[in-house]
Amino acid sequence: MEKTKNLAAFKRIWAYVWPQWPRVVAVFFWAGLMACMLSVSIVAMIPVLKVMMGEEGLHGYVDRNICDKRYGMDFYLPNKSDLSSDAKTMNRQLVVVSIKKDSWAQQAGLELYDRILGVSQQPDGPEMTAAMKMQEILATCTPGQILKITLKRTDGQSATVVQTAPAQLWYADAVQWVAGHVPRSETDEHKFQAIMVIMIAMVVITIFRCLARFYQAYLGAKIVNIAVMRIREDVFRHVMFMSIGFFSARGTSDTTSRILGDVGVTGKGIKVLLGKAVREPFTAIAMLAVAFGINWQLTAIFLSSAPVVIGLFAILGKKMKRATKKTLVITAHILGRIQGAMNALPVVKVYNRQQHEIDHYQKANRSLLRQNLKKAKIEVGTNPLLDVMGMITMSAAILVGAAWVSGEYPRLQPTEFFILIGLLGGAAESIRKVSNVWNSIQQANAAAERVFAVIDEPRELEAADAVNLQPLCNNIKFNDIVFTYPGANTQALKGINLSVPAGQTVAVVGPNGSGKSTLVNLLPRFYDPDSGQIGKPDATTDEIVDAAKRAFAHEFIEPLPDGYDTVIGENSAGFSGGQLQRMVIARAILKNPQILIFDEAMSQIDADSESKIHEALQEIMKGRTCFLIAHRFSTIISADRIVVIDEGRIVADGTHDELITSSDVYKRLYETQLLGT
Repeated sequence: MEKTKNLAAFKRIWAYVWPQWPRVVAVFFWAGLMACMLSVSIVAMIPVLKVMMGEEGLHGYVDRNICDKRYGMDFYLPNKSDLSSDAKTMNRQLVVVSIKKDSWAQQAGLELYDRILGVSQQPDGPEMTAAMKMQEILATCTPGQILKITLKRTDGQSATVVQTAPAQLWYADAVQWVAGHVPRSETDEHKFQAIMVIMIAMVVITIFRCLARFYQAYLGAKIVNIAVMRIREDVFRHVMFMSIGFFSARGTSDTTSRILGDVGVTGKGIKVLLGKAVREPFTAIAMLAVAFGINWQLTAIFLSSAPVVIGLFAILGKKMKRATKKTLVITAHILGRIQGAMNALPVVKVYNRQQHEIDHYQKANRSLLRQNLKKAKIEVGTNPLLDVMGMITMSAAILVGAAWVSGEYPRLQPTEFFILIGLLGGAAESIRKVSNVWNSIQQANAAAERVFAVIDEPRELEAADAVNLQPLCNNIKFNDIVFTYPGANTQALKGINLSVPAGQTVAVVGPNGSGKSTLVNLLPRFYDPDSGQIGKPDATTDEIVDAAKRAFAHEFIEPLPDGYDTVIGENSAGFSGGQLQRMVIARAILKNPQILIFDEAMSQIDADSESKIHEALQEIMKGRTCFLIAHRFSTIISADRIVVIDEGRIVADGTHDELITSSDVYKRLYETQLLGT
């Protein structure tokens, strides 16, 4: 239950992966095919080694394995390198060294270490006494055929078994057909021919295995990139509908880090899950399955460490998740630090605060280093722990196997033992490769929690009975507006009541922090009040140029190398504050809205342009409802009325002549700010 809960965020990623289910299925198919081919390639080395080491040869190996599966009994055959005095005798008998429970051999009455001295396909027919020939008859005889087997028991007594042959294996004919391309004789020429056939088959298998790996890796990468693209789009789409108050309280760098960095970490987790998390387990399973087929006892000894390994994965995974989450948070903080320092670099230099910024950056960066070292310790510690466990169990399997190989009647052929060790080693290597998958998933899960935390943030409140406002034709009313910024303890606006008739220009003035910008920001619904009520992409080039001329922006846009097609750089690099102000005014002219809000529109415009822009504003403000926030007397004096705000409340309302005599707040502002600027 706890593990499922911990991976809840990572599971949500599958909503972006599963729509590509045909590719997901293909990834699993190619991974399984690749694993099977790799196991076949390793197993194919058994007959090669047997031929080269002078053991039973290709046909002997095929026949013996068919007999093992068909009859449930395995034989011991002496090697050609066996120089014992009994070697010639042993070449004329089959020693039963293994009998499976409920098999044909057990039901026929055969016993362990029985010596088969002859095999006949007819009750009264001649018996074949050469060991290899007897094995061939048992492997290739037709189902239902009478078999007469002459035995010698371990106590020296003779026995005869007459029994019908069992059903043939479904794949036996195909295997015999492949082996049939090599003569059964054991000359050097035929040995080389056998090895050549096997190696050609291995080359073909390897080509198909590599193609399978290519398709599995490419499809996995395609799934990941498409999923990451869709996650980023969904997060960004959600952010566009979130309240501005969210970003006012938390800033933008953290959200930016989540959209770019955290989604990228999540994508890496998906890539691992559809890559080696699929490929390596399939490989390990295929190798272990073949190893079980060769000798299940030694394979079981090797797998005895599995519970300990799974426990290690769980413990290390939890530690990795915690470290990763802290790393992502610190990374977002560092990103905010860098952005803030870069944007305010002129201020930093003016106040000689370079070392202050460096110290803060170093503190955060070293905290990130500590978390990265924790992650590194977990990552690099996983493989050594697995290597120790693997070596312990592998050593146990080798010791037992060595005892079985060196007995009087070996229960395991030396070649098969070596291939078994190779299979177990390959399975161990695959498990080692997959050891950091759980760590990667926990890293991706930590990142996914931060990503989906943004998506789970509520969108900007939309009342159920909200209506679309028609173009302004009467007035704008602020009815008892109360507003508090998110996370703030004091109210920014306290019971604002204001009525502005359509077409009127209102200047809003007041001390810094009095609530001027807050009031007008409620109008386009950048924020929702705590209580109370408020009430062209297809533009032609000529329209754009005309708007720029009216805002006095044409004079610096037209000389640019690309003119109106010039791309504005990051943070509007390359333009002065006054030029940017004029471009904003040009956009407002082009939009042709019913309501205009000018928040310090003249703050960064030089005296030469001020009179021209003032004239342009007078023209476009005609017939529109306008709100002016300014510290320049020349701007507010043209307003129809002036509203004075102090400490979140409207303290005065009237014309300049009325307020200069009736409002101490306005008079003080006029003398200290408006007149001074």
